[in-house]
This record gives sequence, C-alpha cells and structure tokens, in this order.
Amino acid sequence: MPRIKPDRLIRLRQIESQLATIAKDSSALASERKQILAEAHADLESTGKDQVKRGNFRLCFEEQPGRVKWKDEFVRVSGSEAAAKLANEAPKTKKLKIIDAS
Repeated sequence: MPRIKPDRLIRLRQIESQLATIAKDSSALASERKQILAEAHADLESTGKDQVKRGNFRLCFEEQPGRVKWKDEFVRVSGSEAAAKLANEAPKTKKLKIIDAS
C-alpha cells in the first residue's frame, strides 16, 4: 500500500477541526430546536384542540403506534405472538407535526 502523503494528513486535521466546529454548532442548534418544539407542543396542548394555525404553520398531533419499551424481554419470556398482540394493543402516542402551510 502506498504511503500517505503529508498533505493528506494536513487535510485530515483541517477536516477534523471543521467537524469539531460543526459538532459544536449543531449541538447548539439541536438544543434550540428542542426548546422550540417544546414551546410548540405546550402551545398546542394548551388549546385542547387537535390542530391550530400559527402564522403560515399548522400545528397538529399525529398519532404514532404505541411502543412497548420492555418488548425484547417480553418476547424472550412469552414469545413473539404474545408480544405482537401486546404491541398492537398499546395505546397510541402523540407526535408534534409542524406543516408549512404557505
């Protein structure tokens, strides 16, 4: 295998530095995103409605299949058929959905 040239290693360091900066920036963005989603969720929930319009956006709850967090252990003990039955009977959850309505 040919030897790697120093300019490739320099480029690697540049990429690593850029990735570190991006990771830091993305962490701040993820935190801000989480806060805005929490605000939107609280707003919609406080109305008691299924959906509400805010400017050019519609906020609504979208039903998601229920999740059984202990499913793997249950499958091991009770079998896959019983686990599938339980998963199908799990209560639905709500997920915030924001739609650009402009």
